Amino acid sequence: MSEEGDNIEDDITVSSLKANCVNFHIPYGFMDGADVCTSIAKQIAASLGWELYDPQSDRILQRSSNRATKP
Repeated sequence: MSEEGDNIEDDITVSSLKANCVNFHIPYGFMDGADVCTSIAKQIAASLGWELYDPQSDRILQRSSNRATKP
């Protein structure tokens, strides 16, 4: 992963075993279960201390406990 969270399609090395994002995708056929999936994603993000960002709506769904806040 790059610092921006983009995938890097290179050979696997020790340095590339680090991650700074987890991507979720809910196929349209499973959208009736989107609330359950979002809840699980929030739990995973909270356990990692990360924010949960929805790129389709360009919104942060849950703030990170580790993210610095602006004064």
